[in-house]
Amino acid sequence: EFNFRWDPGAASLVLAEPWARILEVPVDPTTKTMFSKGLLAQITAHKNAVTDYLERYVQAFPMWDELGAAVWLDPTLATKVEHWRVNVDVSHGAGYGNTLSWEPGMAPAFGGGNADVLLDFDLPRFERFVVETFSR
Repeated sequence: EFNFRWDPGAASLVLAEPWARILEVPVDPTTKTMFSKGLLAQITAHKNAVTDYLERYVQAFPMWDELGAAVWLDPTLATKVEHWRVNVDVSHGAGYGNTLSWEPGMAPAFGGGNADVLLDFDLPRFERFVVETFSR
């Protein structure tokens, strides 16, 4: 969802296409994730090129992209996903780039598409997944 802001027009076009499935990972669930010092210590206890890079450059931010990739690689990490109508504001007003989403039956009649929206996930399993994946 955060990446929609970099090119709202492209995001709107992609969402309108008849893909077999779109999984949107909004910012909200990612706020539970964090490259904390404790998590980083678990990851960097195993030395390799990735852990060396993380040890040197990672900052304490939510793991936005890591969660998206993890749920794509292991869909069972998702504990709550709902099918919503989704689009992006391309009006060039104050809301330009905002994600627009509606629960089934609530969307106005205009463009956009359907997406499975990640609303919650298993945080302990996700963190184990991150440690195991980055420390290989």
